[in-house]
Amino acid sequence: VLVHPRDGCNDDCTVADGLCRAECDGKGLCSFASAGTRVACDFAAPGIVDYGEGWVECCAGAPFMPVEADIKVCGDTVISSRVPVLFKGRLVSMVLTVFDSAECQ
Repeated sequence: VLVHPRDGCNDDCTVADGLCRAECDGKGLCSFASAGTRVACDFAAPGIVDYGEGWVECCAGAPFMPVEADIKVCGDTVISSRVPVLFKGRLVSMVLTVFDSAECQ
């Protein structure tokens, strides 16, 4: 596999500080999906960002539109709990809901 000179860029479009850099586009195996994602991810930490036209996982993926889940919870006994978890280096709130699916129709 032939690759372009990297000039300090990693193949995931980051540099030594761990941030995504637009200047790395086309160096090594780095390639941004579009000019919009290149601008949105410049100096961003790897992770998901909203760039106006959709969402993109900087330094890792192509743009996407998030889909909201259509959740149906049924039954008389429903227990929900919010639990803080570390996800991709960020503290997020995971919602855990438990119910008896035998009562669903």
